[in-house]
Amino acid sequence: MRIGVISDSHGKRFAIDRALKSIGEVDMLIHLGDLCSDALYMEKSLEVPVVYVRGNCDFSGQAPYSREIEVKGKLIFLTHGHLYRVKWGTSYIVDFASKNGFDVVLFGHTHVPEVFWEDNIVFMNPGSVSLPRGGASPSAGVIEVADDKILPYIVKI
Repeated sequence: MRIGVISDSHGKRFAIDRALKSIGEVDMLIHLGDLCSDALYMEKSLEVPVVYVRGNCDFSGQAPYSREIEVKGKLIFLTHGHLYRVKWGTSYIVDFASKNGFDVVLFGHTHVPEVFWEDNIVFMNPGSVSLPRGGASPSAGVIEVADDKILPYIVKI
């Protein structure tokens, strides 16, 4: 299964369209917040399931702050990240994920893309499709889940 991961689009639909083109064909899309209305735009535009969570700039409460989904037997935790203080480091979210048995943790909020492994857990922040920070380019993420393998990577858009 191929999953596209987008975060921090902040209403920039042209950036979402560019990201979707760069990501290519996927079986599912995940939006990690800021803004939920962008996830709804993707849901209406595409014929794949779109799963999303609320970010710190989503004030309407139309989605939860976090979700757990299972894909091919892998437990994936979705959060925007602001409630896990990811702007000040990842130790809190790593500790949370280790205690709760997740295989993959997806978060955004920093607008800086990164992929790392800790305690056999994959952590991915796809960066921002519209407002990158830290010298990064606009980016999104892709996760490929097959059998026992999880392959995460960042896509520059």
